[in-house]
Amino acid sequence: MRVFSRLVFGCFLLVVLSIAWAVQTENVVAQNERVAFTGFRTPESVTVGPDGNYYVSDIGRFDVMGDGSIKVITGDPFSGEAEVTTFATGLDDPKGAVFVGEDLIVADIRKLVRVTPAGETSTFLSRSDFPGAVLFLNDMDIDSEGNIFVSDTNRRVIFKIDPEKNVSLFHDLADTMTGPNGVSVDEEGHIGQRGSVVSIDLRPPGALLVISPDGSSSREIANGFNGDGVDFDSDGTLYVTDLGRGVLTVDSNGNTELFADGFVQSADFTIQQEKNLLIVADLAGRVVFIKL
Repeated sequence: MRVFSRLVFGCFLLVVLSIAWAVQTENVVAQNERVAFTGFRTPESVTVGPDGNYYVSDIGRFDVMGDGSIKVITGDPFSGEAEVTTFATGLDDPKGAVFVGEDLIVADIRKLVRVTPAGETSTFLSRSDFPGAVLFLNDMDIDSEGNIFVSDTNRRVIFKIDPEKNVSLFHDLADTMTGPNGVSVDEEGHIGQRGSVVSIDLRPPGALLVISPDGSSSREIANGFNGDGVDFDSDGTLYVTDLGRGVLTVDSNGNTELFADGFVQSADFTIQQEKNLLIVADLAGRVVFIKL
């Protein structure tokens, strides 16, 4: 009888603990709806394709030419059925990327690479197509008129590429940044004028700047970042990634608030506005989807 009582009590305790665990897990998921994908070596940037898939720039090993790649995540990331596959290979250290039509344009150190829907690569712009030196092409964004903006972190400038592939020096950041990284076009004028460009600094002083639409001037919103990416959600909230702190929001007065942490090194990211998803490349080998 004593053994039977212990068995009954044990089963009861197991049921109680199972219910408690289920409730606790449900609460955690409700507070932090995110899912992570592995299968990358050094993911640096992510963008959404016209097909709705998620394209990830995977550096591979830093400074090892030819081992970089583009991976793609297909399917609903929260369905449990999405998968990671290799889309293109043979890049050097791919970073920021944008879609021009169906082609993916990728910043690859000193050149821009075109990747076709079939995964075939070719040079979109070589270093000789840029005015002056090209040292370290990094992040990219494209505006509604088809103009591409790309940062050169080591030269400390932002280039502008028009739809005819003419390249100009959009803004020189030598006096205000030590390593401009993320760029985002403020199409709606949430932080600056409509069409202004927001950029964040990789190194101290870690400035977050708004550059006027014509590139003639800039002003600082905040500083102190080890910054990587910048983007806006559908409500106009500005998000930035800090390599050490995670994802933060920044208001027009420069006030910052931590939105999401738990990354090893939160690099570039994108916001899929129509699905309210924030997608972060963690340099430690993961891509993390977070519901806004």
